[in-house]
Amino acid sequence: MSLRATLRGLGQVWLLPHAGTGLAVISALAVSSWPAAIGAALGALGATFGARAIRMPSDAIDAGLGGFNGALVGAGTLAAFAISPITLGIVVVGALLAMGLSAIASRGGMRVFTAPFILVYWLILALGHATGLPPATFGPTLALGHVPPLDAIAQVVFATGPLAGALVVVGLAFADRKAALAAIGGATGAWLVALVVPLFPAAAVADGGSGFNAALTAVGLAVTGRSPLIIALGTLGALGLHAGFAAAGLAAATAPFVLVMWGVGALTRPRATR
Repeated sequence: MSLRATLRGLGQVWLLPHAGTGLAVISALAVSSWPAAIGAALGALGATFGARAIRMPSDAIDAGLGGFNGALVGAGTLAAFAISPITLGIVVVGALLAMGLSAIASRGGMRVFTAPFILVYWLILALGHATGLPPATFGPTLALGHVPPLDAIAQVVFATGPLAGALVVVGLAFADRKAALAAIGGATGAWLVALVVPLFPAAAVADGGSGFNAALTAVGLAVTGRSPLIIALGTLGALGLHAGFAAAGLAAATAPFVLVMWGVGALTRPRATR
């Protein structure tokens, strides 16, 4: 199994099968949380191994489609709970479960995006809190204040801080400059709207916590060939859905992104596909 397939799995979090994007994601996590970086790498690696074991098509594995949900499970688990043998084991099991859910749905012709990660992540959060797993206690490795749009881009992959966000943007540009511009545009637009419309607590606006679904949605719609109007409307929709999850006291994860992508896919046809 190639390192490139694992790195592409990390890049596929942003719908980009590019090893350079995956390397940027790991770098962003490393400068903000080394346990989350370990979790992302372990999750991507374990899920990619699992995809080969269940004979997922080799072209899908090579494109990183076996690993990206596992990468998010790993990063999210070790961003929420302290790193330990127990949580490392949870990362491996959760990554394999997310990969399996993705494989089953894909065989049915459904494009799941990060839905398997979301389901597994919610389960891990519930079980972790119910069983008293110690919370993560680390802070950013390199804390450089806040630049909300860059903070938002970083938070898609459970990284924090503007340096991490800038590294992700560079990684997106490796694969597709349009994706990098969409991420910046989506995150900036969400931040500006949140400044004017009181959808989120001030702290979530200041540290980018309100905008990460908007950033990911803008990229997802851009790289799947949607028009600028659809991208703008979808980004606003993701922001509104994220606000709804927050108001209900629920961990949104990337659920608003998935819901918008499904909704747009059901209602429109892309101009081009990737």
